[in-house]
Amino acid sequence: MVKRGVLVLFCLAAACWPSPGLAERVLFYADDLPPYIQLHKQGVPTGFAVELLWEIVREAGIPEVDVSIEKSNWARAVSSVRTLPGTALLCLARLPERIDVYKWVGPIDSMEVGLFADGAAKIVMDKEEDIFRYRIGVVRNTALQLALLKAYPGIEQNLVELRGIGTQLKMLREGRVDLIAQALQGTRRMMPTHGMRPENYPLVRRLEPLRMYFGFNTSVSDAFIAQLQEALDRLKISKRGEKSRYEQIKAKYFNPTSTK
Repeated sequence: MVKRGVLVLFCLAAACWPSPGLAERVLFYADDLPPYIQLHKQGVPTGFAVELLWEIVREAGIPEVDVSIEKSNWARAVSSVRTLPGTALLCLARLPERIDVYKWVGPIDSMEVGLFADGAAKIVMDKEEDIFRYRIGVVRNTALQLALLKAYPGIEQNLVELRGIGTQLKMLREGRVDLIAQALQGTRRMMPTHGMRPENYPLVRRLEPLRMYFGFNTSVSDAFIAQLQEALDRLKISKRGEKSRYEQIKAKYFNPTSTK
């Protein structure tokens, strides 16, 4: 009887001990955003944010089967992660108005963004107020749309809401919008795949860089979020003067000259 009682107490105590890998599954939604996320017609997504996520998962000791990535257009992804438990966005800008809407792991990077135009259209952007002269293609529910609304009161009349970067590029190429608001590197990398020469579509105005994170539905436990954050923080530590694992991964995807 004594041995049986000890065994029961041991089992109860063990159930309260934290396990190294938390039993929690998360589905990440991903839309095309080179070099952070690169979607392919066949095969799994690749890119800096994708590889960094898997490195964090391994560093945290989380079974890879508990994490998955699904391709999605941005508008659907944002809507899904706001409402569906156990979901996350692979690359999301952290803004004051979003802080309580999601849980966060990051930052993973600071993303350079701005306004692109068709060089042949001779867009004039000498003064701040010049922006109100043009139609601007924005992806619906993105940080860039929110940033423009905050920085330029009344600009909503000029905004054309679209579903994704591909649609933005098509609209710009066809002259159906005058400007598009997008990431510098990703936009230039995607232009050739849409029959556009990057040199013909210049950057006409830089906007405030965006701090990028992994964004989670609030149902994801604080313990799981902390586990991922601690793993990311460890990956950013340099040892013996060498590049950190985070820096090594980032160097594979970013060209320092491509944002000029």
